Amino acid sequence: MLLLFLLLQGLLPEYSITADPEQLEYLYDNFNQGIEIQGVLSIDSVTADCTVSFRGGASLYQEKKSWCIRVEEEGIVPWGKNLLLNAQFLDPSLMRNTLGHFLTRELGFPASRTGFATLTVNGTYLGVYEQIERVDRYFFNHRGMDWGPVFKSVHTVGRLVCHYADHHGTYGIEPKRDSQPYSQLLLELIEDCRRGDVSNLKTDEFLTLFAVKIATANRDAVIKNFLLHNWQGIWHVYPWDMDASLGNTPGEYIPGWTCKPAVYDIPLFGGTRPLLESWENLQIFNSLLDSCASVMENRFPAVIDSLRRELRGPLGEDPYYQYSSAQFDSICAVLSSDVVERAVYVSSSLHFPEPAQGISSFTITDCLNLGKTFHFSLEIEQGNTDGVVLLLSIDGGEEELHFLPNTGENYFEFFKDLPPGTYSVRITFGPRLKSSLMPVFFPSWSMKQYHLYPVPAPGARVAIAPLHPDMLSPGEPFSYGEFLWVLPVTNTADFTQDLSLCSFHVGNPSGTVFFSESLTVSSGETIYLTNNSSLAETVIEGRIFGDAGTSFPANSQLLLNDPAWYTIHSWNIGEGDSVNSCEAGIIPCEISRGNGNDWIELYNSGNTDADISEWFLMDSDNNVSFIPDKTVLHPGELILVMEYPDSSLQNTTGMVFPLAFSLCSLNDSLTLFSNMGNEIFSFGWDEPWPGKNTVMYLRSPFRPLEISTSWLQCPLPGSPGVLNPQWGSGRGYAGISLTSPNPGSGLISFSYKASSNELEAILYDLSGREITNFILPEECSGSVTENLEGLLPAGVYIIYLRSSNGTDSVKLTVLTEE
Repeated sequence: MLLLFLLLQGLLPEYSITADPEQLEYLYDNFNQGIEIQGVLSIDSVTADCTVSFRGGASLYQEKKSWCIRVEEEGIVPWGKNLLLNAQFLDPSLMRNTLGHFLTRELGFPASRTGFATLTVNGTYLGVYEQIERVDRYFFNHRGMDWGPVFKSVHTVGRLVCHYADHHGTYGIEPKRDSQPYSQLLLELIEDCRRGDVSNLKTDEFLTLFAVKIATANRDAVIKNFLLHNWQGIWHVYPWDMDASLGNTPGEYIPGWTCKPAVYDIPLFGGTRPLLESWENLQIFNSLLDSCASVMENRFPAVIDSLRRELRGPLGEDPYYQYSSAQFDSICAVLSSDVVERAVYVSSSLHFPEPAQGISSFTITDCLNLGKTFHFSLEIEQGNTDGVVLLLSIDGGEEELHFLPNTGENYFEFFKDLPPGTYSVRITFGPRLKSSLMPVFFPSWSMKQYHLYPVPAPGARVAIAPLHPDMLSPGEPFSYGEFLWVLPVTNTADFTQDLSLCSFHVGNPSGTVFFSESLTVSSGETIYLTNNSSLAETVIEGRIFGDAGTSFPANSQLLLNDPAWYTIHSWNIGEGDSVNSCEAGIIPCEISRGNGNDWIELYNSGNTDADISEWFLMDSDNNVSFIPDKTVLHPGELILVMEYPDSSLQNTTGMVFPLAFSLCSLNDSLTLFSNMGNEIFSFGWDEPWPGKNTVMYLRSPFRPLEISTSWLQCPLPGSPGVLNPQWGSGRGYAGISLTSPNPGSGLISFSYKASSNELEAILYDLSGREITNFILPEECSGSVTENLEGLLPAGVYIIYLRSSNGTDSVKLTVLTEE
């Protein structure tokens, strides 16, 4: 509300940060390390504690940096709890990013809200900043959606492309807050695009991204600087960092930009071909282009002038702004004129009357043993094409552009004599319609700066060893958890085999492992295909290749494709098996909820070391907090995970790590997952649980977590970093808890947990007479129900649980009807 009031008064909000000078100096000295420091944010008469950090990519290395300021209370800053301030150092108008987001919203699609403000830090005025709405839970709730995994494309290889097995499968795309556990969803999206399946894309949002990119001549847009959001199984897309648009390239104006098509990047996106093969999508796309032109012609000039008047005075005092007020006026005047000229060009010259032309078939001669001449042939479906654009890379070098004119047969051939010593050739290709002059490539992601960032493409290579697929033998797949599976493949031949530039396809729907150049498999060697090469390296010894975007591939087919992407062999994959890693024994022992600095103790109640590196905690809102790498808990040790780690506790527990979220004292849940995605424990609480805004501790390590009576309240501040005194060593335990009503009628239910599966449960009366021996599953924990109604006289009984590592008992009372 305060921001709205200031804007209605024609004033820019004035933010002021106060921080410890030494911490601020440390932040500047380590500007690219992701460091946060504590501070106090002031706006008008309102103050709030905050954390302060630098943000961005290229902006980190500029004198005027972009900022992220986080507060704990809503209503202090606009649009949530995060104040994002962009320096906009590359845009002399400061408003191109704002205009791009405005255009997207005017078309009726979600994009961040923006505004402008000034910033002062420790009394030093830093000038004018664009403030932009963070894409987070508040963003989603404001638009009638809910949280889901969010990923940002930060590099041109993050345009939904597959990668060779020597790169991570999501290279170029980074998970945003709380989204790290969902990278497999992103891999599956990339594979969907490879197969031409875009059914789980929010089509109109992606077409809007395309249209706004073309209309504003954005130099990034669809190849990087966009956000992906998976909500209810559908992928949404939101624009980001749109300053390299409307004639602006880093710090320079592009003459004549208003009459350039600016369509080049569209065919480099992983989902372009399947999106633009549809007549319906093409009509939507053209309509969106018309709407862009209308907004730019009729709305942009007034918006630009309004922003000019708003920014002109404050920019005159900005210590980093390089232009005078008169020059700023001129910059805005040129921009205002240009957007109208661009709108006319878009509406008159940038329409796409025909969908992308389909590819019937293609061949690459001698793809497994390339000769002196590269030969490629292609047949396309009928259409109004003037030819085929072909991009070719020799030995991973920069791509060459070739054009194959249409001779009227829709059949094309290409020959190229290769330089001596050539090892490999890779190509992408796409028909170009006469009406659009924009080729739509196969594969859809095409090539861009191939010599720097190679991505899989059909081709050919020289054989450095033979390849006999029938002498490759896949084994059974193994699942290590939700996040990891591994499929072994053994070379049973008595000679080395060459898999260079070949690929394996496995699962249903299929995921792909693309091999790079010079990849051979020795006689008797076993290689491992996987969906997560980083995780597989922690459990497998041998050469590992990933990352296939598919779930556990039991009862599916394994296909081997040659370098030209044609299947040359297939195998049936069996049911497979699961591998249970040693994960038992990690339990919570004390929790502080709703106290302003929440914390959780995790305890190793087992008898072996537990490597809990990259394990993560999750609450009921899917907030995620990771445990750092190289964290090992020895038997009987605990770690403390705390919102605001207290260094004074280091001497007590030895390990104190940050907790990335708060816990609600009245209604919340807590789940611990291993790095493989296996659930270690999960329980929730509500009002009947011990106390509000208190510390609660587990009565003993064998108590079931999900029952409120297993927990007791203790006075603040609790005992963070200290083992609960009632536990003793905490190792070697047995515990039982009654879950049926007590008193009851003889229908008995109880749960048990022990550190050994050699155990028994016996029912005694108070005289010590054995009544019955309960049958327990051969497991360390479980639940038992037995109906003894009518068989037990009224009285008090004891269920005695005995194991090789300890005992426990529980009393119950049986009442009989009169």
